Amino acid sequence: MTLSLFEIAPPPAIGEYNPNLAAQREAARQARDEAIERADGGADVRFMELALDAVRRAAETLPELTSDDVVALCAMTAREPRQWGAVMQRARRDGIIAPLERWRQSSNRTNHARPMRLWRSLVFAGADAPDDYLREIESYGENANPPR
Repeated sequence: MTLSLFEIAPPPAIGEYNPNLAAQREAARQARDEAIERADGGADVRFMELALDAVRRAAETLPELTSDDVVALCAMTAREPRQWGAVMQRARRDGIIAPLERWRQSSNRTNHARPMRLWRSLVFAGADAPDDYLREIESYGENANPPR
């Protein structure tokens, strides 16, 4: 007689706390944070300076941005694309940007239109931005990309 896994240990009911799933999520978060730390530690110092400058310039001119906006402004290419996660996290810690629970499709061809986290600028110089530009930004849907 063959038993299925569900006969041995039934799955938890929907909404019921699953300690295995919670542990897996925590392990995944730790792995993410460790990978970002490695990327940050392995980043060329000059690249990190230029990338953070690009984040600041983007955040001063855009109320919301993605790493695509920052990549477009950076004067140096990342040696490893995952370094951008470390850049954005450093900018968050430095008080330049804050994560939003919203996403926008990437305009970078190599990203295959995958969702990119939207970040809220904490240094946006909105008073200096032209009114037409601000109205245009407001007209974008949360899944739309601004024209370049």
